[in-house]
Amino acid sequence: VGIDEYGRGYFRLDDNSVPDLLNLENRDITGADQGVALRFLLGDGTNALNAGGIKLLSEQDWTSTTSTQDSKIGLFTAKDGSISERLRIDSDGEIWFGRFNGYLGTPDFQWDNPNAKLKVRSIITGDIGDAPEIAIRRAGPDGGLYDATPQGLASDINVGLIYWQPYGSNGDFESASNTGRIAQIYARTAVAPTGTDRAGKIIFATTSSGAQSPSDRMTIDQAGGITINGLSGSGNDYACLNSAGKLFRSNSAC
Repeated sequence: VGIDEYGRGYFRLDDNSVPDLLNLENRDITGADQGVALRFLLGDGTNALNAGGIKLLSEQDWTSTTSTQDSKIGLFTAKDGSISERLRIDSDGEIWFGRFNGYLGTPDFQWDNPNAKLKVRSIITGDIGDAPEIAIRRAGPDGGLYDATPQGLASDINVGLIYWQPYGSNGDFESASNTGRIAQIYARTAVAPTGTDRAGKIIFATTSSGAQSPSDRMTIDQAGGITINGLSGSGNDYACLNSAGKLFRSNSAC
């Protein structure tokens, strides 16, 4: 341990292990959001001002009972002189990042920003490299607890879903019935997946006026067949296009 010629502190080790270089302790945790912190300060030539830090906090009253020993860690930075939490990892391993603004749900991964964008970019030099990918994967059993041995899914099980949810005049992203989605797209298994058969289908859904959750509108099945729900003239053999550009079903050729 020492201080160099520039006033910088350092730890120097000759040890083939991973020792604890610094322990921060708070021995009296009596509720949530209590713990320890590292604060970083930046100076303007006269004053050193708070510029951010790292906090390790309890999620509840911390006792000798292991079921109460849950913690979260947060990364804080400064914006216009105000310190805010930007990234959090909680006791379940869920990751949040962005601008926290009260309760906005409890997802595994959340990004809150006034103009949030997700971009996946790949720079290819010559013919080297693969295109960017986004993968949604799910193991079974459906509705069961995940353990060390994932199981195959059954037929007609949701594998992944993308939905759109606007903020409402009720002061929440969700509606009174705990939904609030205006549209969604999801993929389902068409068979119980095997090593040689991964048949699936994709379904598009929208929410009707006065409703609070989406209804299925169009399905593309494993054979490429397209089913459109809600067409006028249900039961007729022909699908036609009217002058307004909408499809309808007719009992005679278009």
